[in-house]
Amino acid sequence: MIKFSKTNFIGNDSGLSCKIGDIFQIDKPNFIYFGNIFEDIPELDHNKLVRTSKPYVFTLTSESGVSVDFSARYSVPLQDSQVRIRFSNKHSAFAYLTNVVTHSLALGGVSKELYKYWHSQNYIKNVRKYCLVNTLFEVEGGKLLFSKCSKTSVTLSHSQGLKIDTLDGLIDAKVSITGTASSIGTIDIKCTSQPIVKMVRLYKGSTRNRFRFI
Repeated sequence: MIKFSKTNFIGNDSGLSCKIGDIFQIDKPNFIYFGNIFEDIPELDHNKLVRTSKPYVFTLTSESGVSVDFSARYSVPLQDSQVRIRFSNKHSAFAYLTNVVTHSLALGGVSKELYKYWHSQNYIKNVRKYCLVNTLFEVEGGKLLFSKCSKTSVTLSHSQGLKIDTLDGLIDAKVSITGTASSIGTIDIKCTSQPIVKMVRLYKGSTRNRFRFI
């Protein structure tokens, strides 16, 4: 799992199949499954607490430190069938995902139960180690790339040599690394895959405890 730069999104590069309410222990770089709140707290009503969106297109670019160059504006040659993606930070992410359905847990409806549960499981002694999946993205297609270091780039070329002038054109593009291959990571998008999740953990304040994005 990778926390994308400047965002609340976490890339699921492990291919783990997740469910809303899953609890993981963070043992970097690993996320270890510990259970699910809907299985462990029977009084929680999944149907009332989980909201599901209609299908939509999800993009992630500038907000995570990414720029997309269709016209070689940085004076580096590009063919019509190519596009260059530049990443400013480590773990900056580019995403163009189609037929996305988002499942989200209404945290306000379970905050008291979660706080009691964290105490009963003794997670309260090390709250930074335990997190909860509260948003899940199910995706049918698209591209998701992320940087493993700062200030790196990648070039994508259309597999049939067609002109790329929109993000939609990147779906059929092949990735060719310009520079060090180890500087770019990809997350494969397969039918109904789960490439992105959001997680929360308990933050203990002086006057109030609350669950917030990790």
